[in-house]
Amino acid sequence: MNRTRFEAALDKRAAVKNAEASGLVADSMEVRMALMDRVNKGDIALADAQAQLKK
Repeated sequence: MNRTRFEAALDKRAAVKNAEASGLVADSMEVRMALMDRVNKGDIALADAQAQLKK
């Protein structure tokens, strides 16, 4: 039985969440959202946020 795109997306989202929780992913969604909040507030430029993510 083949998985649907929806099921694959759910599995991927769960895998990313588990990787973030176990510390396998250096930049979690929380870090990315915090950076985007700073960009939206005007604290930093988008290029600065992108540079921080590349580190």
